[in-house]
Amino acid sequence: MNIFFQKYFHPHFQLIHKLPDTFSENFITLSILLCLVIYALLNVFFYRRFRQILKSFLNQRFVSQLTRDGNLLKENISFFLYVNYFISLSILILVTNKGFFKYTFAFNNSFYQFIEIFISLILLFFLKTSLIKFLGNLFKTRRETQEYLIIQYVFNQTSGAFLLIMLIFIIYLKLKLLLLLTMIFLALILLYRLIRIIFYRISPSNFSVFYLFLYLCTIEILPLLIFFKLIFK
Repeated sequence: MNIFFQKYFHPHFQLIHKLPDTFSENFITLSILLCLVIYALLNVFFYRRFRQILKSFLNQRFVSQLTRDGNLLKENISFFLYVNYFISLSILILVTNKGFFKYTFAFNNSFYQFIEIFISLILLFFLKTSLIKFLGNLFKTRRETQEYLIIQYVFNQTSGAFLLIMLIFIIYLKLKLLLLLTMIFLALILLYRLIRIIFYRISPSNFSVFYLFLYLCTIEILPLLIFFKLIFK
């Protein structure tokens, strides 16, 4: 009976166990506080633009408006939003690895691991954006490429804001179940983004849906695989 319990029920009860105490380190708390301060300032100085970005997550009309307004990715608000996004995502990857996977980093210190993830995410972002723009020029789909980048930007910032809120509870409650639910929700956001791009056909009218799906998988999934391959030894 004890063997049966351990085999079928014990793995599920593991989800209510506490995460390691290393997540109470000062640099994580300071990073979260920095993100909260940045969001507060953005809400004061870029209130209209910030709300417009968040509304674009559910309404395609606002995405079109962002595209018509100019190059959103070069505005000041974009820099600060991406700083928050990279910080939050770096902490999530660090916490997830400590709590579930326990892969080996190049450094044993948690702070250096955080810096390694943070820098890798920035490099991945620039490489991915450069690849998307190159393909847009190659296939002469600059307008569609720009709209795709805007959608990617909107979803990143929305998931970043959600992630920051969840990290506050994850860090201080230290529940594995809460961390798992956050990962599942982020995966659903990624799936929703892919479906939305395909549904609104961010591509020329003569571009096959099948090839569009393969293109998105290459752009969205392949960089993630490369990222984890480089980060975790």
